[in-house]
Amino acid sequence: MPSDITYPSDYLDKVGYYDLLDLIASECHSSMGREMVGALTASTRPDAIRHRLERVREMRHLLNVTMELPTRRVADLRATLGTLRAEGSYLTEEELAQVAQAIVSYEAWSRLLTKVQDNGAGEVTPLYPSLSRLVVGSEGLQEIAQTILRKLDPHGRLVDNASPRLAELRLALQHEERAIAKLMRGLLTAAQAAGYVEEDAQATMRSGRPVLPVTAMHKRQIPGIVHDESATGKTLYIEPLEVVEANNRIRELESEEHREVIEILRQLTAPIRERRETLSQLYLSMGRIDAVCAIARFADEMHCSIPEVRNKPTIQWYQAINPILQHTLSQEGKSVVAQDILLRYPNERILVISGPNAGGKSVCLKTVGLLQYMLQSGIPIPVHPDSVAGVFNHLAIEIGDNQSMEDDLSTYSSHLKHMRAMSAACGANSLLLIDEFGAGTEPELGGAIAEGLLALFNEQRAWGVITTHYRNLKEYATTHKGIVNGAMLYDQKEMKPLYELSIGQPGSSFALEIARQQGLPRKVLEYATELVGEEVIQSERYVQDIVRDKQYWQRKRTEIEHREQKLERLLADYEARLSKLKEQRQDLLTQAQQEATQLLDQSRAQIERTIREIKESQAERQQTKEARQALSAYSEQLAQVDTLEQSGSVERELERLKRRKERKERKRKQGGAPERGAQSQSPVKLSVPKPPKEGDEVRVTTMNVVGVLSELSASSATVVVNGRIRITCKPNEIVRLGSERKEEQAQAAPQPARTTNVVEHLHERRLDFSDRLDVRGMRAAEAIQAVQYFLDDAISLGFNRVQILHGTGTGALRISIRELLDHYPGVSHYHDEDVRFGGAGITIVHLQE
Repeated sequence: MPSDITYPSDYLDKVGYYDLLDLIASECHSSMGREMVGALTASTRPDAIRHRLERVREMRHLLNVTMELPTRRVADLRATLGTLRAEGSYLTEEELAQVAQAIVSYEAWSRLLTKVQDNGAGEVTPLYPSLSRLVVGSEGLQEIAQTILRKLDPHGRLVDNASPRLAELRLALQHEERAIAKLMRGLLTAAQAAGYVEEDAQATMRSGRPVLPVTAMHKRQIPGIVHDESATGKTLYIEPLEVVEANNRIRELESEEHREVIEILRQLTAPIRERRETLSQLYLSMGRIDAVCAIARFADEMHCSIPEVRNKPTIQWYQAINPILQHTLSQEGKSVVAQDILLRYPNERILVISGPNAGGKSVCLKTVGLLQYMLQSGIPIPVHPDSVAGVFNHLAIEIGDNQSMEDDLSTYSSHLKHMRAMSAACGANSLLLIDEFGAGTEPELGGAIAEGLLALFNEQRAWGVITTHYRNLKEYATTHKGIVNGAMLYDQKEMKPLYELSIGQPGSSFALEIARQQGLPRKVLEYATELVGEEVIQSERYVQDIVRDKQYWQRKRTEIEHREQKLERLLADYEARLSKLKEQRQDLLTQAQQEATQLLDQSRAQIERTIREIKESQAERQQTKEARQALSAYSEQLAQVDTLEQSGSVERELERLKRRKERKERKRKQGGAPERGAQSQSPVKLSVPKPPKEGDEVRVTTMNVVGVLSELSASSATVVVNGRIRITCKPNEIVRLGSERKEEQAQAAPQPARTTNVVEHLHERRLDFSDRLDVRGMRAAEAIQAVQYFLDDAISLGFNRVQILHGTGTGALRISIRELLDHYPGVSHYHDEDVRFGGAGITIVHLQE
């Protein structure tokens, strides 16, 4: 299978492409599929290459998501369909079954490949657009297949009712055969009784007719026709005259049956002959489907990827492996070392690889040649998915022993012949693969000629991978743009090749080290060292040090990249969690606002009912007015939720509102609403809070902090907290603490009928309450507010001792908290924690019992 883009003619054999096709063909289920795989050649059109690769990608997806695939195992129909060119010809039962099976398989694949999906815009598009192009028109073929399958049994034989005449003939045959069998049993019994046939003998068939095994001495005792005799001549096989006529009748019926079968086969063949061309296209389509499926199976097994395919030449392959070598080593339980092979325009088009013998240079070169041709043939290649590949119009290779006895050429002469052909044909879209560049002749002259060719290839902007041991080629690559050095790494400690390519520095042959390991005499090594000179030895060591350092820093870079990737994943995870928390917080705020609004509506309804009951009980108008004013003040407090959210204490305020709502809900359930008419037994008294005045202890409702009202005017109020923090607010934002506490105490007063529920509730709260409060990082006002809530809860739940963790820092937060504790109701005394457990950073508060 020569290719017009490769040189020389055995390029594909040298890179192992035929071996690769054999691996893929082993995944095929049809002869046509295997032939199509074997005929795969490279394209130079990027769009065509992308289409082929996309077709394989879709097939891989289909294979992974489909539980049970239709069969691809269809018979070769080419010879069968070819016989239909002759008029009057017909297909056998077996051939008809093969045609029907091919149609059924194709229809199943056609339905699978032409599945559609909704693209979200109300339009229907193919689920597998590239694969759907493999489907050809098959209208009417399904009916042909169904007709054939109705006429055939599971073994591929015409059923008895394929036609009325066939059913009649087969029924008559069965009747005649049963009659003959009965007659033969009687004749056999009589002959055995007379001693003409041995006791253990049975009637048998000869030439398609029933016979008796008669002993030779009694042959004249059984009238009939002799059809055969035994090898010894002691037994004759005689057809008795009594069954000859019946057997003749069977032969006539069988002939009629055969004629009827042929007539049915002609009828079944007729529509196939009419659709012969369509069936030929169907068979070709099944072959293509089989071939693509085989490529997809191979790609999955070899972990192949489809890199980005660019229009221009480039090779940026990461973790590339040779699939042929991988297949071979995997059978031995080994694996291939993956290579990063990078050729970039304009400064790194030609890679010059050097290093020790048997270090993997030639394998790397052949890998490039094989993978590039695979890709341009539409076969995914075993590289990392982030790899990038280009398209070349010309691929050339020079590798191995090219000595030609026919052309009377030495290895070097053959090498130069190929170099001449490459230099004449190469250009900016050429990929040249040259192994042991310049070898085969005197090293100094061979190296000079090779350097001249390398300069020419670079001047023509060709791309390539070249292996060499010549020092001058390594130096040339170092000093000229367009060419880059590469080294096959070697473990100097273990003295074995690593088979790993490192691009950027030349490699060392490690000739002296390998010779020393192989046990060459010390005098030989010393002589060689003296001969080449210390400068060369030091140069080799310098190269080795560079390669070793590069390995070290490469490992470090890989570690850093892995850490960066891990950090990026963690950062993305934290950002996602933060976003989720923000969403949850907003949901909670919205829910709390809704609950607050609902609470307000419930409170308004309750108070309205109370007012209505007051009126019904002939309460004074002034009491009703005061009740409405109290309701308005309560409404203003609930409306301040948004303001509290902006001040940073919304969560605690919402929690307070929630607790207040829970208390009222419990009271409502435990006490129940007063029944109509019951007011006469218990007069309703509403407590209207008195307006605050200067010197009163008040609560700032917008911040929920307690202080002393120092100044009050019509437009503003000033509250001093802890004797040192001044807060300015509106008059309607303060509430006289005495009235508020009395109201809360009145509401919280226990009722005898509710004792059990209250105890249970307090027990639950004690279980949930933590006796340690951490206010580090809070502002003073926030910390004071948090401490007030904390102390109130601790006192109400009956705790005797609590801890406040404020830290040391500047000491300001500690001072503010202790000024609050100095005059806070319910606080007995406080002191620092033991130095072993936090010292001055923690305040222990003892509460009054």
